[in-house]
Amino acid sequence: MSLKRDFELGARYNQWMNTRLYAAAAQLDEAQWHADRGAFFGSIAATLKHVLAADTHWMKRFAAAWPSLTSLDTVRALPLPALVRGITFPELARLRQDREVVDAALIAFTGEATDALYEQPLRYVNSAGESRREAVRAGAATRLRSPDPPPRPSHDPFQPVRHRRRRDRLFRADSRAVRPARARRPLCWRFRS
Repeated sequence: MSLKRDFELGARYNQWMNTRLYAAAAQLDEAQWHADRGAFFGSIAATLKHVLAADTHWMKRFAAAWPSLTSLDTVRALPLPALVRGITFPELARLRQDREVVDAALIAFTGEATDALYEQPLRYVNSAGESRREAVRAGAATRLRSPDPPPRPSHDPFQPVRHRRRRDRLFRADSRAVRPARARRPLCWRFRS
């Protein structure tokens, strides 16, 4: 089985979903964009900014771990964003532009990376300053292929996917309404070739 193919598919799906998500956000007025929706980060604006910051942090970790990958040069040039820990007021146009840059870098990275690279452990320093060493293959294979993924460890590189699963809560008219529980499969499941 090829993780490269799975990651390439996941990166393209990520870009497709972000395009749709930001198009939906562009339909909101300023009050709706910044309204507290009861989500962990409050507003749609703060949630999207947090997801972008987390994606950028992970991409910068990949760039530091694998300096020979030229596809990550764009990411190396980006400033390291502060992680969003509360309600913020980002501008949609700037957020969308930054999102497009990170999505393009992710697609380029998955295109350049090889299965051999995914066999190597990922060494990085987390936001608390702790050194980590993770097996890319084990975590990725579980996250992408399991119909019921296990609970996410704190160092999960697939955190953006998990957050996007909650996007529907943000865009509902009554964001505090309770949805019936339903079984979920990983997002990439339906888009396998």
